[in-house]
Amino acid sequence: MVEFSQKSLDLFYMVSSNLDSFRKFVFESNFLNAYEIEPEVVKRIKEDDIELLKFSLSWLRFTMYGEGDFKVREDARKQAKERLLLKEKNR
Repeated sequence: MVEFSQKSLDLFYMVSSNLDSFRKFVFESNFLNAYEIEPEVVKRIKEDDIELLKFSLSWLRFTMYGEGDFKVREDARKQAKERLLLKEKNR
């Protein structure tokens, strides 16, 4: 049995039931700055809903289970660690 945080469950719901929200998440947030995504893939998921759905499910599997070949940019990884340390420090 695996337990997920509320954030993980919210992401699961978004990816599995609201492709428009996922599209906004990818293209209107810091997502493309955080992950190394090939330009051809970005073009495909921008133009084709089926490709976006496949991408969303692959990303969800990576996020929830650590499976897949997504690569987090090193600067994004450092920023996330810094935010986490700051959050813990302010508790």
